[in-house]
Amino acid sequence: KPYSFATLYDVRGVQFYGCTFRNTAPASYAASDRGKGIISIDAGYTVSLFSPTQLCKFENLYYGIDASNSANLNSIYVKKAEFTGNSQGMLLTNNKNATIISNKFDVGFPNDIDPYGLYLNYCRGYQVEDNDFISSQNQFSYGSIVSNADVNNKVYRNRFHDNSIGFQYQ
Repeated sequence: KPYSFATLYDVRGVQFYGCTFRNTAPASYAASDRGKGIISIDAGYTVSLFSPTQLCKFENLYYGIDASNSANLNSIYVKKAEFTGNSQGMLLTNNKNATIISNKFDVGFPNDIDPYGLYLNYCRGYQVEDNDFISSQNQFSYGSIVSNADVNNKVYRNRFHDNSIGFQYQ
């Protein structure tokens, strides 16, 4: 079963431009076994477009990006990426100063349980701006979830379409 396309640990400056992370046989696996695009621990990196027509894409995965930090020394920057058919688009845990702007999250794959586009857990100093959260699978879904956040964050100009819950702060 697939695990991940890229795994980063304690690095800085890695750049993903115009990459595609795709599970081509998602129906063959349970949601949690469909693999992850990028898994990172204590890493700082950029995910962005290569050209106006060549975006980074995360398709039919369990997680598009699963980024956690123990020391909060590095941050991630994700701009103009597309997340389609993933159970969880992005999970950020204990990240500081993450920038998530101008992305498209088409949330969920058929029969996923509680899929979401973006989940920020114990993060601070983040900017989440100008993102589209869409649910085209006719099932329960979250657009974005924020849990255990401090007050120095920016979340604005995001759009939610057909999500059961667009934005949840807990």
